[in-house]
Amino acid sequence: MAQQYPYPLRQRERFKRLTRTEWEVEHGEQPPLFDPTQKKKLWADPTKDGGSRTYLAFDRRKVEKSEDWQKGMVQVRMNAAEATAVNIPGAYVYPTYEVLPTPAVVRAPDGSVQPLNAGHLCSKEEAELLRVELSADAIVRQGINKFEFVWHGEARRLWLIRKGDRLWNAGLLSRNRHRGGVGAPGLWAFPSGRPVFVNAKQVTNNDLDEVLVPITPLAGDEELRISPFGDVMVWQKGTPGGDGGGSAVTLEYLKRIDSKLDQVLLGQMTGG
Repeated sequence: MAQQYPYPLRQRERFKRLTRTEWEVEHGEQPPLFDPTQKKKLWADPTKDGGSRTYLAFDRRKVEKSEDWQKGMVQVRMNAAEATAVNIPGAYVYPTYEVLPTPAVVRAPDGSVQPLNAGHLCSKEEAELLRVELSADAIVRQGINKFEFVWHGEARRLWLIRKGDRLWNAGLLSRNRHRGGVGAPGLWAFPSGRPVFVNAKQVTNNDLDEVLVPITPLAGDEELRISPFGDVMVWQKGTPGGDGGGSAVTLEYLKRIDSKLDQVLLGQMTGG
């Protein structure tokens, strides 16, 4: 089937631009956390060789007039890690912290048995991590006078975080630490003397340019033309009237329309 002209330059892009949702559908997992200090990168080269690579791309910012389109053809060089990575705007969803049920119980002096609250339990490793984050003094095992814990194979324990003369249940603190999801960043605060974890606000976008998407070379009889609306189209050379809407006459006409529209809007705002 013969190529139909014009067609968008995006049809020549070698890799798909993906949203976070699209990436997760295609790869079975969400993309990495967005890094607001880096340029957005919506595509990834699936080639797994370890060498650097050079791509052909089109940089619209280098072109002022449609006839100068060749100035926008640039070489983009990056290493394998850069090429295979993405930096897609949007929120990262941290795994939900789950409190697993426990078979452990508490036996009273009269022999009666009550279930133990699983939300008060955590591993020794969790308790130690909390101690470090809180700059606390030590972790200690919690006991209840005259009551016996029957663990029934439960590995978690009732740990307390000791800081000065204060004691806090590590299981409850762990739930508070991960209420924004396991691994979500933030800081501990002490608004009333008791630790409360305050999650950091995610930065999900930035004003930096996108990393250019590689394209395949144009055919020998093709050229690019840019419409007044910024659309980059591939045209066959010599196509009659195929200026992409970017001729001087067309641009001047559109400027007049914009000017007239500005006058109408100004009149509406001032009541004239």
